[in-house]
Amino acid sequence: MYSFCIHIANILIDLTIIENTMSNGSNVKAKQEKKKNTEDVLTSEERENQIRLAAYYHWKSKGEKHGADRDDWFEAEDSVEGDIVD
Repeated sequence: MYSFCIHIANILIDLTIIENTMSNGSNVKAKQEKKKNTEDVLTSEERENQIRLAAYYHWKSKGEKHGADRDDWFEAEDSVEGDIVD
């Protein structure tokens, strides 16, 4: 449970950073697309951040049910890996 709380805290921090970036007029999606076009390989930190955010949204879409954090993480890994391959 402790690791799940740390995981959620990290997600909330990431979301705050994204919200702050977007409120400053930056287009995060455009930056990601530009980066994807110029650099095919993500750093391990970038990959983990994308997985963390995807897992958070998987959790939210499932009604914020506790106890399935690993399933959400694995689904997020699969979706991020699919995005990288495409």
